[in-house]
Amino acid sequence: MRVLLIDRDARFRHEVTGISASTWPGSRIEHYDPDVSGRPGPGFALAEFDLVILDNRLGAEDGLDWLQDFTARPGCPPTVMLAGQGSENVAVRAMKLGAYDYLPKQLLTKESLEQIVTQALGPRGSRSDATLDMRTPGAKPPPAPAPGA
Repeated sequence: MRVLLIDRDARFRHEVTGISASTWPGSRIEHYDPDVSGRPGPGFALAEFDLVILDNRLGAEDGLDWLQDFTARPGCPPTVMLAGQGSENVAVRAMKLGAYDYLPKQLLTKESLEQIVTQALGPRGSRSDATLDMRTPGAKPPPAPAPGA
């Protein structure tokens, strides 16, 4: 799984990376600092990611503007909008602009991240380049249902 994590706070980016690494070994989280790199241009390979996690506060720019730009691009992966403070207005706007989901940062836990990622990648899981195996490495797949069950 390849995730683009756009947030100004390096400590927060590392926290999310730690959660991801413990939940999905082998996942790759690309840290993107908007203060350093600015908004990704049209040539940015957004479609190469399985998921985008985007903060709504990006310094001088609004993450909702970035979201609108991203979702207009072909192949935009599911995008989860994060906010430092929960705001119903931001949540509604994010969903209208094409966000897969919205989550206030203070509610981000291993469990909430796992649930959002699993749901967001569900339809994409059938793509060979975007598979997500939620099993523990080395675990056997669940048994097939018995005939007639």
